[in-house]
Amino acid sequence: ENIDQIDCFVSDHALFPLHALLPLLLNAVRVGRLTRERLIAMLCTNPSQLFSLPKQTSTYVEVDLDERWNGLSHLPNLSGFGRVRRVVLRDSLACVDGVVIQSHVTGRLLRPTKTSREDSVETTKQVSTSEERFLDTSGTSGRTEILASFSAFTPLLLPAQAPMPPLPPLSDVSSWFKNRSILSIKQFSKETLRRVLEVARSFQAHTSRRNIPLLLQGHVVACLFFEPSTRTYLSFDSATKRLGGQVTSLDMQQSMMSKGESVQDTLRMIDTYADVIILRHAEDSIATEASKYCSKPIINAGCGCDEHPTQGLVDIYTIIEEKGTVNGLTVTVMGDLKHNRSAHSFIRALLFYDVRLHFVCPPHLTLPDDLLAEVKSHKTNFHIHSNLESVLEATDVLYVTPLERSYFTQEQEFRQFSETFRITLDTLAHARANMIVMHPLPRGDEMSEEVDGDPRAVYFRQVQYGVYVRMALLALVLGAPL
Repeated sequence: ENIDQIDCFVSDHALFPLHALLPLLLNAVRVGRLTRERLIAMLCTNPSQLFSLPKQTSTYVEVDLDERWNGLSHLPNLSGFGRVRRVVLRDSLACVDGVVIQSHVTGRLLRPTKTSREDSVETTKQVSTSEERFLDTSGTSGRTEILASFSAFTPLLLPAQAPMPPLPPLSDVSSWFKNRSILSIKQFSKETLRRVLEVARSFQAHTSRRNIPLLLQGHVVACLFFEPSTRTYLSFDSATKRLGGQVTSLDMQQSMMSKGESVQDTLRMIDTYADVIILRHAEDSIATEASKYCSKPIINAGCGCDEHPTQGLVDIYTIIEEKGTVNGLTVTVMGDLKHNRSAHSFIRALLFYDVRLHFVCPPHLTLPDDLLAEVKSHKTNFHIHSNLESVLEATDVLYVTPLERSYFTQEQEFRQFSETFRITLDTLAHARANMIVMHPLPRGDEMSEEVDGDPRAVYFRQVQYGVYVRMALLALVLGAPL
């Protein structure tokens, strides 16, 4: 009843310690009683300001607002929603879904100095895992919320006993990937999507510290691209080599396909040389068909107009890295939504989250019927528009795709839509200051180069994130020890 009067929580009261209170607060967010911003303020911003605590980078909590719990230790008959998935302390993962993954977890007791309220000096206190542990939950997943960058005050010091029943072990989730072909976003569940993003973040941290484990040493990855590619090919190539693996590829002009060898025979031959095949082709169904006669897993690197699943995973990872969360955002997808495979996979991945969707496209280039039916079946809040102006001010994430001349019957019509769907600095003048602009690339006239210098343009960082996500997929599919 008095939640609106509370500015911060810093108590470890015997009846309501923070670890027991947090599920109730998360449930309050889930049912609309609290906003995410208010919760962050009460648990992070306000205590930090009140006690003059320095900002602690790479320290955060992730929660899943859709995970149901039944009964708490002090309130056994209560049920609600909201579970801590992961706590990361100074870029170190301590525990996942209630499972401690470090043998020694230490906290720091932060005290302000007498000389400065901004630059605090800390006295360090070792926290035994037998007394207190960090409840960490490595899920960057379907419906995961990142609750800000917490200072290392009481919010992260939680008892060893998780207040909710444990989820399946990580090994069970990882085993789903081993030797499995990755053909479509539709294959994924919330848990498996979370696992990819979680492993990708781990590899990103390893890369920044230049201590990448050589998990693919002895493995050969075949990149078989029947269509041109720059980013996808090079990101798989880089991902493989960073993990210690080798890449083999095929020059189509020098192969026997130039003399009539079938795609199936070529793939069967490559299947004997490699441990996994990365495949791009003009036909929608080729990756699915190849997975039936190849003994090695196939990863769809963009086949036809249907899907580009690895790009969809990269796009979700980009939003989480740039915005902190996917849930609660308004996402506008603009361009050719009928033929763009990256947009199809991105939209399917967004259906794991609580988002509002706006589709901005020419009338004849709207979503395919099957994808539109999927969006409706998830009861996702969505609207279709023919211009960006009406939704730009409400947009948190703007995802731009190109328009191609071949899909227009008249040159004048193509020029008209190309001008309407062009993103410039003048366009962004009407957008939110914290909106991000994404693009699967390559771009055409739809994205002016002048936008590159705007801090909201994240599409080149999107390319970098693609390496980490594909490192994660390769390691999981090849059963590397994680």
